[in-house]
Amino acid sequence: MEDIPALLKKALTEGTLIDTQGRTRLVYEVVFNGKSQLVAIDVSSNGFVIGANPA
Repeated sequence: MEDIPALLKKALTEGTLIDTQGRTRLVYEVVFNGKSQLVAIDVSSNGFVIGANPA
């Protein structure tokens, strides 16, 4: 649980945008803790993360 904010930050700053989930949730690929992860993140216009899930 404590790794989730770090995973989201790394995905948004260093991840590769690979797809879209729905209309607004972007799917990123990022290597985190030595493993390639796919994570979908929805960010609002003010920069807050609205939601995220494994993709």
